[in-house]
Amino acid sequence: MTKVAIVHRDEIPGLPSNYTEEDLQVVLEMVDESFNLLGGIDKFIKPDETVVLKPNCCTYFGSIKVDKKTGEECLDLQGAANTDARVLAAITKLALEKANAKEVITGETCAFDYHDRWQACITLNVSGVEAAVKSMGGKVVDFNNLERVEIEIKKPANAMAKIHVPEILTRDNVAFINCPAMKTHSFETVTLGMKNYQGIFKWEDKMIAHDGKLSLKFVDIARTLPPRLTIISGIWAVQGQGPIPMRGHEYMTITDMNTIIAGDNVVATDAICAKVMGFNPKDIRTIRLGAYFGAGPMDLNKIDLVGESIDSVKRDFIKPSNECNGIYEGVRVIEGCPCYVCKALTRAICDGLTFTYPKFKKHNEEPIFILGKNAYIPEDIKDTNKEVFVIGDCAEEYKNITSNTHFYPGCTPMQATLEIPSKIIKKWKSLE
Repeated sequence: MTKVAIVHRDEIPGLPSNYTEEDLQVVLEMVDESFNLLGGIDKFIKPDETVVLKPNCCTYFGSIKVDKKTGEECLDLQGAANTDARVLAAITKLALEKANAKEVITGETCAFDYHDRWQACITLNVSGVEAAVKSMGGKVVDFNNLERVEIEIKKPANAMAKIHVPEILTRDNVAFINCPAMKTHSFETVTLGMKNYQGIFKWEDKMIAHDGKLSLKFVDIARTLPPRLTIISGIWAVQGQGPIPMRGHEYMTITDMNTIIAGDNVVATDAICAKVMGFNPKDIRTIRLGAYFGAGPMDLNKIDLVGESIDSVKRDFIKPSNECNGIYEGVRVIEGCPCYVCKALTRAICDGLTFTYPKFKKHNEEPIFILGKNAYIPEDIKDTNKEVFVIGDCAEEYKNITSNTHFYPGCTPMQATLEIPSKIIKKWKSLE
């Protein structure tokens, strides 16, 4: 029977990227307890093996920032978007000193690594992860700088037949440990162990099945390249419109979750974590489909839960939504029949621009989004110079609907997440 451990502390001193040796000791003991509850670290890491840790370091925020107005350091709650550096430091230390691993490598790619600003070398550094693991004798790498090999997906494949992965993860003598953060996500409801696989792919492969088959993509790779262990960092956590807490939305970051969840099967570990977050695992596509296609169990009766009980640490996380039509005044969304991914992408863009809408409304201006096939276009938009953003291949027929239409091709056009906000903010700044 697959086994999952829950470890919790009432208080954990320090911050994810700013802590003392004494602070780290608390987290080290939690990680060590997790290993012990699951049968001991030797069960997962053999002497002289290479260990590869895959965190979620998707964005360039630490837990401390410098206030631009005062120049003083202050708390940065957006740091919850990344795996806690202390957890990675603890795993590194235990693997080297207790399991006698040959080396411990922390590897990542960044969410939008086609763009110079979004590179793993930046996110690993700013998040505090690089300093943390190096202080324990570990190494950090950008997976994009390592050799990749094409692997065939274990049959029956559901979303793709083949995909490229870092060659190091395919070796028999490498202990692959999946180390996600505990977060909600507007695309998949949660981003835990299954969703964390997205960070091993290069940009072109990130875009494979990044549509209505997205959940199945993670099922395919989890069945084909399962980690030996999944360790979910939930000391800080993200709720609501994740995966990245928005500035001014402090409620999104939970700073006292103080929990680590670890297990020997990624689906089972995600299922237990979903329950801890207050969600039904059956409502999470990656978990439900992972269980259906044999990547692991989600039925709690088929999981040996050790350590703390679910009820003793459970919180009711605010659930994310991918609904984007009628959410905010000052922005207009016209939907045909979009997939859930294009809806979630548009919602994420809208969420990040809430500060612009009052001024647009004051000036009788509004950003307009069109997504999905068979959209009905109101007469006040057709053949005007209104600024319109057309999202995805399904909406291509509307790319010339006005003289000021921006079309973002793709299925799904993830580049729009970076490019549209810059255009809207530029327009916002131009208004008096």
